[in-house]
Amino acid sequence: MARPAEEELIPYCLENNISIIPFFPLASGLLAGAYKKKDIFTDTSRLNNPLFQGEAFLANLNVLTILKYSQKRKEHNLHKLRLLGY
Repeated sequence: MARPAEEELIPYCLENNISIIPFFPLASGLLAGAYKKKDIFTDTSRLNNPLFQGEAFLANLNVLTILKYSQKRKEHNLHKLRLLGY
């Protein structure tokens, strides 16, 4: 999953005591478990998002499968696992 904010934005905000409100913290709904391999996207936010295109989308669904397995083993839900990364 892409997390470019961690490189510059988050450290800057932490150093300057600025609050952070993540935009699409669940990867535009991908980590919410809402999408399947056969889904067709018609909204521009997902059509233009590399996470939802071709092989990357399939790979991200595989990551989601691993996260779901981790969720069952550690009793965390997907939302908590994703937000723990922030």
